[in-house]
Amino acid sequence: MTEARHSSELPYPPEQVWAQIRRFDRIADYLPPVSRCEANGDEIGAIRHLTLGEGDTVVERLESRDEQAFRLCYAIIDGSNLPFRDYLATMAVERRPGGSTLHWWANFTPLLEDSTPIVAMLEDLFRQGAAGVSQLCRRA
Repeated sequence: MTEARHSSELPYPPEQVWAQIRRFDRIADYLPPVSRCEANGDEIGAIRHLTLGEGDTVVERLESRDEQAFRLCYAIIDGSNLPFRDYLATMAVERRPGGSTLHWWANFTPLLEDSTPIVAMLEDLFRQGAAGVSQLCRRA
């Protein structure tokens, strides 16, 4: 397994950051490459269908959510155009003085011999997502 990871310090309390990411059906609100998200619910086992800007689709399942720990995990269960498989990601919000830290990481099996570009792509995606969460918090 290979890991991609990004952490962003945000000047907002963890409860405010968590409120933006805890809803499984709201990822399009803060992740720019996702143009549309359709979900069949918001409970553990819920499935969301993501449409990306270029028209590709990805299907994800909510694996777990811990409201007290501000943590959720999801898996990609269908993403035929992606250069990896066995993708499991976690988003977690940690309290820190003056705000919080949003941690976002994923473990996956790369389908390319060199996983460096995949890790860079995912870390950039997580960075974009953290920036989007920060914008939502700023407007709230």
